[in-house]
Amino acid sequence: MRSISEGVRLAVAGGDDALLERLHACGRYQDGEHPPVNVTGEPVVIAGAGPVGLSLALALAERDVPVRVFERLPTLSGESRASTFHPSTLELFAGLHVANELVELGYCAETMQYRDRATGAVIVEFDFRELAEETAFPFRLQVEQSTLTAVLLKRLLKHRHARVEFGRPAVGATATGDGAAVRVAHLGEGGGEEVIEARFVVGTDGAHSAIRPGVTSEFPGFSFPSRFVMVFTTTDVIKFFVDGAPVIYLWDTVQPATVFTLRDHWRTVFQVDADESEAHSKDPKVVEERLVGLFGERGRGCDVRTVTSYRLHQRIVPVYRNGGVVLAGDAAHLNAPLGGMGMNCGIHDAFMLADVLSGILAGAPEADLDTYSTVRRKAAETYVFHRARENYQQFSEADAGLREKAIARWRSIAGDPSRMRTVMREMSMLDTMPAVAR
Repeated sequence: MRSISEGVRLAVAGGDDALLERLHACGRYQDGEHPPVNVTGEPVVIAGAGPVGLSLALALAERDVPVRVFERLPTLSGESRASTFHPSTLELFAGLHVANELVELGYCAETMQYRDRATGAVIVEFDFRELAEETAFPFRLQVEQSTLTAVLLKRLLKHRHARVEFGRPAVGATATGDGAAVRVAHLGEGGGEEVIEARFVVGTDGAHSAIRPGVTSEFPGFSFPSRFVMVFTTTDVIKFFVDGAPVIYLWDTVQPATVFTLRDHWRTVFQVDADESEAHSKDPKVVEERLVGLFGERGRGCDVRTVTSYRLHQRIVPVYRNGGVVLAGDAAHLNAPLGGMGMNCGIHDAFMLADVLSGILAGAPEADLDTYSTVRRKAAETYVFHRARENYQQFSEADAGLREKAIARWRSIAGDPSRMRTVMREMSMLDTMPAVAR
């Protein structure tokens, strides 16, 4: 059997109609035209240099698998979204010698509270130190996802098996008979595109993935009737609560909110109607009203640095792979961020996928990718989605009876140390993480 690179070279030079059809399918080029083709081939090409893509890249490179990452932006994204790393994810990063550096850059939240916003009463407090016998990281690490990507990129730029290219968006992919083809654009002067054939192409390029159509045209699910507004401040808003934990979820029938402590700032996240415009959400007067509504007059003096907002969705693809084209992270699944599980689930995808891809390249059956698809889809659908929906519903429950039932349930759990540890294990995603050597 000829190699992928040899096949591409012969197709272009000698007219291999079958392979040229695959290139047409990937690039949608007119008859008689073809894009420049990389004839060297790649074991693994990754689209997207976010937390999931770079985690996958480093996990593969450390397994001596050459990997090439393409990112549409000219540099790492500084966007502020996910900021919670669960113990399970830190356990995985420990195997790459990344966990300790990330911990040093973040804030270790050993406790977390659910509170009633109207009364300020604590419904339940979780102390993750109770998991100290089960994990080396008995806390939620609060740090921006952009901090993680910077740490990972620093490692990758020095790695002989890794190459990261910015300003090079992957704009399409298709499965081929012996691998996959990805279409990559050149930005800036000259422009143009090229098709790169690889053994595997992995889409970690987010909710609007350009790789997803190479796997499936379906992304079923729904949008929640809410959006989140995140207010970043250097004012320590936790001090406004009596005996406040560093992470507080505030239940409310009108406007639930969450407060997070990070190393050098605090986030207050408000859940608002989906039809609220971004301009309204960011209006300084509206932001101040919300802070005053939550913290009283003390909120008027908060040093607000940034305000962002985004919609909430729950969607999942029916299958994570089509031949050599594979999906991970937000390209495969989206969920409400309450509980901080979306990014963590995607990183877990990356670690399992690194094991599977490196195994296949070493001779394991390619059917192992079907196992990856089944296992990780089940983890997202039956665990992450379930807990995210439960969190969303109970934080904003308007039915008084259901609300009291939820509060009574949590107080019952709080009175049973064994049940509390079980719940905290679930919250920490220790039960659904890929296997890792401790």
